[in-house]
Amino acid sequence: MRTLLISILVFLSYCQNSNLYYSFEEGNYKVLRAYATKDTSCGTSHTVTQFLLGNSNKNEVDACVDAILSIACEKWKVSNPTPRECFGVSTKNK
Repeated sequence: MRTLLISILVFLSYCQNSNLYYSFEEGNYKVLRAYATKDTSCGTSHTVTQFLLGNSNKNEVDACVDAILSIACEKWKVSNPTPRECFGVSTKNK
């Protein structure tokens, strides 16, 4: 019985945590898509040199994407327009 209870708790904990994080691929895709969208709308071209190195916190990635998309084109036309919301996005390995 104790083993079953522990197994259920571990499973529920995993389910809860997986709802809080994007996969490595999904988190990076969202950020790269935001950069591409902003570059297209502003007529610029930036190279992304840093990537999220693991599963990334959904709220923080979404805040990063929102910040990228809300930057005015005048401010986007610098060499590194990365907003502060994109620095330090929490990641974790599986």
